[in-house]
Amino acid sequence: MVLYWKLRVCDLGMEKAFLTYTIQNCFTKEQIQPLNFGFLRLVPVTDLYGRSIIFVEVGRIHGKAYDANIMKRSIFYMCHAALDRPNVEKNGVIFIFYMKTAIQKYSKPEIAYHLLNTMN
Repeated sequence: MVLYWKLRVCDLGMEKAFLTYTIQNCFTKEQIQPLNFGFLRLVPVTDLYGRSIIFVEVGRIHGKAYDANIMKRSIFYMCHAALDRPNVEKNGVIFIFYMKTAIQKYSKPEIAYHLLNTMN
């Protein structure tokens, strides 16, 4: 638990770390761009077991400029949003990775081959 708060203070600073984790508290208008890419999407319903579903489409960020720290904050925010639903802390979160668009956008076949092998 201490590590969580250390990371949050490091990422957001003391003035924002202890505020509710919302888009308005965590991002400026310029920093919200990675969320607008749509590479992370929280499915509006849970699965049959009450787990939140985060759909990850890596191909949506290919070729776009982004800051790695803001991308990390976007992922952290999406996990917070997924856990904000009733019983999800107990039931869990599912990540579904859709790699087809990412593989199609990479020009080097060995990169696409590596991506496919990591999925098996």
